[in-house]
Amino acid sequence: MGNETLTTKRGHYTYEEITSEPGVWAQTLTGIRPKLDEVRSFIKGDWDEVLFIGCGSTYYLSLAAAALLQRMAGWRARGLPSSELWFYPDMVLGPSRHPLLVAISRSGTTTETRRAIEVFKAQRGPDVLAITCYPDTPVAEAARAAMEAPAAQERSIARPDPSPVCISCPKCWRGWQLMMKPT
Repeated sequence: MGNETLTTKRGHYTYEEITSEPGVWAQTLTGIRPKLDEVRSFIKGDWDEVLFIGCGSTYYLSLAAAALLQRMAGWRARGLPSSELWFYPDMVLGPSRHPLLVAISRSGTTTETRRAIEVFKAQRGPDVLAITCYPDTPVAEAARAAMEAPAAQERSIARPDPSPVCISCPKCWRGWQLMMKPT
């Protein structure tokens, strides 16, 4: 196998994932539509705070999602690394009486996120929403509700886009605001 073959193969999956983005977003939004009633009833809870958690790139997405939710919906929200909730639940949860946990994990198997969900449920109850690319994974199964984006399942080593958490984008948060209104 010559260098030419290696050069043409390198980055193939990443290139595919970048160029497939418009279709992935459309499929993800279409796939979420059948779950709207479930999610709409779930997000009508009387939470006093929304905590977004993730690891690596999904941690950065949790920061953006928290800021957008605060700005667009007026809810108190924070983005945190999953490990902070896992290791320091008293510090993270503090005086919050009834928080909602939004756990973001592309794979749905991230150890820190799974452990954080366990700690959260033990201390504050079952109000967990999972956002993942893979249904039927530990993170999705540990949540009361899950928003899944199977169209965004990755094959490359580093995912070049935020599509599994496209629910974090401003238009999608506007959709969440609309979902909270009665039908």
